[in-house]
Amino acid sequence: TPQGVADTCSRRVSGWLIPPVSGDYTFWAAADDLATFYFSTNSTETLKRPFAKVWTATGFASWDDLRSQKSQTFALQAGRAYYIEGTQIEGGGGDFLNVAWSGPGIARQTIPGSALVPALGSVAFAAQSPFAAWQAIQFGVNAANPAIAGPNADPDGDGLSNLAEHTLGLNPLVANAAPWRTALTNVSGQNYLGVTVNRSAAATDVVIDAQAGGSLVPSAWSAGSVLTLLNTPTTFSARDTVPVSTATNRFLRLRFTLP
Repeated sequence: TPQGVADTCSRRVSGWLIPPVSGDYTFWAAADDLATFYFSTNSTETLKRPFAKVWTATGFASWDDLRSQKSQTFALQAGRAYYIEGTQIEGGGGDFLNVAWSGPGIARQTIPGSALVPALGSVAFAAQSPFAAWQAIQFGVNAANPAIAGPNADPDGDGLSNLAEHTLGLNPLVANAAPWRTALTNVSGQNYLGVTVNRSAAATDVVIDAQAGGSLVPSAWSAGSVLTLLNTPTTFSARDTVPVSTATNRFLRLRFTLP
């Protein structure tokens, strides 16, 4: 922002960052007097979080006065829009807000105007999918590594894939016990296998369905013999339609898929 604009005031600037090259990026904020730099892992303001703060005045483009000036590192994709925002509070004297970045082939420097799009009413960008945004938040610089952050990867070794952890609102880097609840459901005197699970309301891009079978071989699983009882943004519940008393073995499983 321009320097020396006014005293006893605040200002807010926002828009989108468009990285020219895919790779790992870090940000720094400098300001007089106080400031916060917000970054979103997609093009919407919804996922913005404060990642760099200035709690006492720094010199102009002085990036290392405070430890809080530096953000974490983000894995960004070239040409994709990321919402950014800066807020500044000015008491008296000099005033400014300055944000720098470093990235692949980019030495630390003030973010150039060529990589910025101001927030105007006529400008809009398609948002990342909820799962892609979750990957960026959870895995940072490893978000683009399918062996760590891919939907079928299981970096914490708890038997739950990343897609399942996203759907269930769990931490993919901390082992969790399976959160679903199983029980026998009695209908007209017959018992049926049932399962209920709480899901993350943010995982709007994931479809949950239940499958049942008489054995664990892949060809035995079918969704045709399962009755969905409840499917809301926060809860999924289903039961088998084959009574346990009429089968030697019955198994029930949940499947998580992206469209």
